[in-house]
Amino acid sequence: LLGVQLAEREGKDGVTVAELSPHGQAEKAGLRAKDIILAIDDQTVTEIGDVKIAMLYKEKDTSAKVRVRRLHTILPDEVLEFEVSLKRQPSPH
Repeated sequence: LLGVQLAEREGKDGVTVAELSPHGQAEKAGLRAKDIILAIDDQTVTEIGDVKIAMLYKEKDTSAKVRVRRLHTILPDEVLEFEVSLKRQPSPH
């Protein structure tokens, strides 16, 4: 539903957004590859299973509040929140 592929962070909180579905809802909301998902709807995320559980009870055509840490090379890291629509997109032909 989010339109992301995730990767575990060994020994660290959160999960990394490894890849975004092109034109997916997460990309449209502003998430980027390498963002670290910290929480979904205020539920702390420490592993990929937490994301699956948070999304399990979400209904389509609603949204999810996703809190991420965005790492920067020079500037300080940011904690950002995005409202990600869970509306299913028709596949382009």
